[in-house]
Amino acid sequence: MNFVQTNHAVQCVRTHQESGRTVSEVVVSFDAQLSTIAPHVSALLSTDEINQLSAWLEERKQLQKELQDKPLGVAVLEALPGLVQEATEAVEQLEALDVSLHTQIEQSLRLFRTALNKASRSEHLEESNQFDSLQDEEVLKEQLASIKNKV
Repeated sequence: MNFVQTNHAVQCVRTHQESGRTVSEVVVSFDAQLSTIAPHVSALLSTDEINQLSAWLEERKQLQKELQDKPLGVAVLEALPGLVQEATEAVEQLEALDVSLHTQIEQSLRLFRTALNKASRSEHLEESNQFDSLQDEEVLKEQLASIKNKV
């Protein structure tokens, strides 16, 4: 079971094999502001899926708390790997890239690489928390929402 936040709802998506291919279906949706499992949601999920959703909600709550307490710069840096991955996939699908945009991206990446290399030589490197139940895309959504709220 996957949980996907879209606009103001969380979708509970069940996947199964059908005729040799993976099929995904939205079983139920609920308000994204909820932090507990609503009765109409638990009625449509198996016990295992309810446990997965409970773990997902708890991790999302923990992530939101951590993001709320982080300075904007740290939140931006932590979101960057996910954004770069999304940007990479977007570039791979482009037929053409604007020359000016290409130049801006190259310049920004050069400056960032220099700053990143300088920071990696410092003795202030730390390990971060990992979230097992949240898909990477959902972590990125939470990070971007946090950044948006701080800007």
